[in-house]
Amino acid sequence: MDIKTKLDLLEKIYNIFDSFISDIDSACTEKCNDCCSQDVIITTLEAYQISNFLIENKKEHFFDIIEEQINKAHYQPQITINELAKLCKNNEEIKDDIRQSSNEKCPLLDNEKCTIYPIRPLSCRSLISTIKCDENGFATIDPFVISVSNMFQQIIENLDKKGCTGNLIDVVHIMKSSENRLKYENDDLYMQPLLKNHFSDSLLVPSEHIEKIKPIYRSLGNIFNQL
Repeated sequence: MDIKTKLDLLEKIYNIFDSFISDIDSACTEKCNDCCSQDVIITTLEAYQISNFLIENKKEHFFDIIEEQINKAHYQPQITINELAKLCKNNEEIKDDIRQSSNEKCPLLDNEKCTIYPIRPLSCRSLISTIKCDENGFATIDPFVISVSNMFQQIIENLDKKGCTGNLIDVVHIMKSSENRLKYENDDLYMQPLLKNHFSDSLLVPSEHIEKIKPIYRSLGNIFNQL
């Protein structure tokens, strides 16, 4: 699948997810960025889009801000969501994913606002808190919203099955290079500390949410057929 087709499908996935969350009661408001940390997990497809967006909109200086944070402590996932689905399906042991974070704000914020909001990754779209995060110090997310978010994250990993997953600052830093973007376009990019993506036909949906999630799953039918 060529990169343009992947990006077109990614946009459709985002649009379907945005349609779902538009009906969710949320405490989130403009310039509300309590949840906007640097610990955002994204795929190489999402990072490719973000990097091109920064370049096309003459915001390359954000690459420098990201580079300043690369050597600071930050969370680096040890497993992708589709690998987790496989372990759950096979009833295998799931090791603790130890988090190391410096609690830094997202490097793509500017004047309290997201500079990539139109193409922000699914991890950011998924943080739909029902209570202002500064009240509890964390987002309060409805369990069903988490199930839907997990399903969409799995679909994006399936779409990017020849790519990788990692912390936003690691993946975007790698995608800064035109050489690496070209390698990615040719399905030939893998660099530490990124994790290789996997295709999964098992979804992380708990039994109590299966019936409720079916209409959303069906709305993704045409996309499933192309993966």
